[in-house]
Amino acid sequence: MAALVHARAATGPSAVALRSHGSTVTYAELWQRATDTARDLDRTGVRPGDIVAVRLPAGPEAVVAMLGTWLAGAAFLPIDTATPDERRGYLLRHSGAVATIDAEIGLTLLEPASVGRAGTAAPGTADPAYVVYTSGSTGTPKGVLVGHEQLAGHITAAVALFELTANDTVLQFASLGFDVAQEEIWPTLAAGGTLAFHGGGVPDTGSLASLTELLDVTVLQLPTAYWRMVCSELDGATGPSFAAVRTVVIGSENATTDEARTHRRTPLGHTTLVNGYGPSETVITASALVLPPHAAVPATAGLPIGGPVGERVLHVLDDHRRPVAAGESGELWIGGPLLAAGYLHDPARTEERFAADPFAADPAARMYRTGDIVRRHRSGDLEFLGRTDNQVKVRGHRIELDEVDRHLLTAPGVTSAVAFTVDDGDGGHLLAAALGRSAEGPDPQAVRAHLRERVPGYLVPGRIAVLDRLPLTTSGKTDRRAAASEAAAVLAAPAGTQDDDSELPPLDAVVRMLRGLLQDPGLGPDDDFLARGGDSLMAMRVCARMRSLGVPMLPADLLTGRTARIAAARAGERSAPVSHSGAEPAGPLDLLPAQQRWLYDGELPEPDHFCLNALFATDPGLGVDRLRAVAGSLLLRHPALRTVLHADGTAALGEPDADAAVHSVDLGSIPARRRTERLEEELAAVQRSMLLADGRVFHLLHAELGDGTARLLMTVHHFVLDGVSMGLLVDDLEALLAGGATQPPATGPRTVGTAMRAWLDSPQARADAAEWAARARDFADLRPERQDDDRLPSLRTHRFRLSADSTRLVTHVLPARGIAPHDFALGALVGGLTLWTGHPVHGVDVYAHSRDTSVGDLDLSRTVGYVQSTFPAVLRWQGDGITALRRALEGLSALPERRYGFDALRYASPVEAERAALRGCPHPAVRLNFRGHLLRLEQRAPGAVLRPADESFGAHRSPLQRERYLLMAEGDIVDGELELSLKYSTGHWSDGRIEELAHAIERVMSGVLSAPDAPRETAGDIR
Repeated sequence: MAALVHARAATGPSAVALRSHGSTVTYAELWQRATDTARDLDRTGVRPGDIVAVRLPAGPEAVVAMLGTWLAGAAFLPIDTATPDERRGYLLRHSGAVATIDAEIGLTLLEPASVGRAGTAAPGTADPAYVVYTSGSTGTPKGVLVGHEQLAGHITAAVALFELTANDTVLQFASLGFDVAQEEIWPTLAAGGTLAFHGGGVPDTGSLASLTELLDVTVLQLPTAYWRMVCSELDGATGPSFAAVRTVVIGSENATTDEARTHRRTPLGHTTLVNGYGPSETVITASALVLPPHAAVPATAGLPIGGPVGERVLHVLDDHRRPVAAGESGELWIGGPLLAAGYLHDPARTEERFAADPFAADPAARMYRTGDIVRRHRSGDLEFLGRTDNQVKVRGHRIELDEVDRHLLTAPGVTSAVAFTVDDGDGGHLLAAALGRSAEGPDPQAVRAHLRERVPGYLVPGRIAVLDRLPLTTSGKTDRRAAASEAAAVLAAPAGTQDDDSELPPLDAVVRMLRGLLQDPGLGPDDDFLARGGDSLMAMRVCARMRSLGVPMLPADLLTGRTARIAAARAGERSAPVSHSGAEPAGPLDLLPAQQRWLYDGELPEPDHFCLNALFATDPGLGVDRLRAVAGSLLLRHPALRTVLHADGTAALGEPDADAAVHSVDLGSIPARRRTERLEEELAAVQRSMLLADGRVFHLLHAELGDGTARLLMTVHHFVLDGVSMGLLVDDLEALLAGGATQPPATGPRTVGTAMRAWLDSPQARADAAEWAARARDFADLRPERQDDDRLPSLRTHRFRLSADSTRLVTHVLPARGIAPHDFALGALVGGLTLWTGHPVHGVDVYAHSRDTSVGDLDLSRTVGYVQSTFPAVLRWQGDGITALRRALEGLSALPERRYGFDALRYASPVEAERAALRGCPHPAVRLNFRGHLLRLEQRAPGAVLRPADESFGAHRSPLQRERYLLMAEGDIVDGELELSLKYSTGHWSDGRIEELAHAIERVMSGVLSAPDAPRETAGDIR
């Protein structure tokens, strides 16, 4: 490398080698300054083969120091300037460094270390280039020694991989202690390009764009976590400009194909994306996927890590070190000549991780065991799947959890400890830990403070839970997985209410975001963000969200202010968010997936008769004019209430007609004994009056009873809205009648349909279609007892309830263990079906409101429309208790998170093969609708304008209609108790057979709630 720089200095001495804001260093100047440094090192006593520690901030001086070290014949040890003193001392002692070039004290000769000089301590190299330390499983970091020959080979490969030329400028982004910095520096200089420096810290997105423009950057090499945040902030944006950038290189942790698609939607979308992978032991990037801007994104969940870089050889082997077939998973071993020499002063560990390569012709060839599980696709590209050991990646740092365990045990009051990672909610991970309780504590805050003084920040757990004792395996070892599960439940426990004197809305927003990102529900507005585990990337994410809300907060507000209150105060006077209007005029309307399912998934003998209803008692004398004004407001605010369904299956929005939507009757002259009967006749007649082709889908019926009371029925055709929407509509109806204001305008159905049509053309839709087609099959074929008349009059319902105590376990305790109430109901239903039929695998069509993961990331929280989704969940039940439930729900978590996609693709995919594949999937015979607290729309607050009514509004569907399922389960929370209803036709099942199913589900629920590893509260009865 030194010869390459010298050649560049000779052929182009005035070319710019290094550039920072306001200054440049030419190749001639770089060479001269490095030569001067080499002389200084020689005079100090540094000899060939020695190690020189370089502790300087990223910038020209660091490059000069490292190049000068090479010219002196020595290897360098890069140390980040933020490394704690204790850790730095260990690195200097263990490496045997003879001198240090330090930002604070300059060039200094060190006392001889007991380990000795490094020249003879590392196997396989007589010419070391650098040593970099990574996390070690023994509790101490391990030094990876890289030779000049191997580094030179990688530099040549990296120049080719990134297509570097003398016209390129590469931003030096990584900290000096991270080996990626070597890949940013030396290939750039080898190609005769310019290395640019950003001045330290982590720039926000705007600053990054400004830097690339100011410094003429053409290649960005970014940590995956940082890149993910940039893409998230710029998703769909047209600026800022990154026009000069041609290539973006990411690495250090796993990326997904969804994130690659997001990259395409940002101002960086014109660039080539390179996804690199490589442990330090394989000399930085060992494999890479190169994705040009117009190439198809791979149809995998994880973004592949591609093929070998340079002369490396990638082996995917089984437990016996035999190659696995294409498409199978195995452990990645990396061979070829571009491997590190080994671990400094640690021949045993070197022998353990670097083995002879039996697949190479050279008997001296080696291969490195990565511990990573990968799959080789038929294209030859590798996809990263996970780890085989306790090594994890957190924000780009490779961490041995065993090392973190050992550091935790040095903290006062800690007698047992185990580290693990938790999801940070955005595709990455946070380091967390569980500590055993002792008489002396421990105090999580004090533990973190203790570690921060001794180890780098990335080894300090951001979340710490204190447990009564850590769980053990049968062999008496600490059970890391079980401890992580228990700790996660503690960390996710609901927080108490915060009694602070916050005045500004931004403060509340920041606190909420930080609680979620840090998984710390107890964090308050005055708590130290950094002490609680925050970092610059997290600050960037919070600020990106705040900017989307109209508050241009900067990462520095959090990083220097340290608390949410100070950060919000600095940014609190900024502009307010912009409201979204849901106003949609008359005109064509796309059908939503739920509407297509309703139309095409079964017979409809009387399609106009299918209503959702809400009946209330109210004060008399409302008056037709007032009701028309209310109806007019609802028709304008909620365009779905103006839906017209034409005979050809197309839909449109009509003009609002409040007059046609209101009807009033006076029943005061009807004898009291017949009044209820007559009222119910009127209620039934309104439902039968719906007419989709005319747009008659919404109606208000007001009936004066002549006894000082009145009734108000709101009926809406189910084709235009779902159950959640009906609750929102009732809220607006009540607000208008009370003279108050409704909620702000909501997203309308046309906006949803347009977003759905755009999504159907996306690569994400292609990937989801393949996933649905693969997973919505291979389940038991449920057969009824008999095949008799199954029209609606034959329907029966069997109900049973959990006690209030057991319901609390379902609604409050299980969610802290990662099991939502609706998932509990689904798993228990499948478990019951397994006991009832003897078949372990069952398909269930599940209703989902689809408002949390909505198409186009639209805000559907107040949308009135048929946005509900139905998707098939195929679950396997084996065993019993909460363990069986967790295993069963793994099938649910494997499905695409966009539940609306199954029906959307089944009916409207632009790809005929996808439509055919999904329509060919078997239809589940069981349906689950978990409504929770939505059961009683009529239950209003005391003193409200609308009050519960006792009359029946009659059949809301045609009696000629048949159910499309053999069994329909519904879950509701009624008076604090979970009620499960089983609907069935006597044309298919006997009452006794359904009772057997109910008892089977009860047994499963009891087993889950009373299992040894279930919540400790008593499960109570089921009745």
